[in-house]
Parts: sequence; structure tokens; C-alpha cells
Amino acid sequence: MSQMTLAELATAAAQFAGLDTEQVFSDLAAGRFVSGYDIMAAISQVSGTHPHLADKLAVFKKQVSGFHTFWT
Repeated sequence: MSQMTLAELATAAAQFAGLDTEQVFSDLAAGRFVSGYDIMAAISQVSGTHPHLADKLAVFKKQVSGFHTFWT
């Protein structure tokens, strides 16, 4: 899988905006900085509350895990 840009990750996050209690996906979709740890927590939360999105969230998790900016 090739490296995504931050803009592409923000676009991908938009499909989950509003689903997590901390609004991490909304912040990311709006271009605001969020940490990788916050994104992982949001993925975990939304996976539990919206199990039908588990496959999409798993793909997104892999994309975020490989994005260096979130982990420095």
C-alpha cells in the first residue's frame, strides 16, 4: 500500500466523523491535528459501537499506523 497524504487521510476520516465521543474523526477531517494515539482510541470506540464499520475501520487503522506524522 502506498503512503497516503494527510489530505487523503482527512478525507477517509470524514466517513467516521461524529461517531466518536471525542470528535477525533471530525477534527482530522477538518484538518486539525490529532495524535495517532487519539485516532487509535477513536477507532477502538467506534468499532465497538458500530460493528458494521469494523472492516472499514481496520483499513483506516492500517493507513494511520503507517503515517509517520501521527507518531512523532
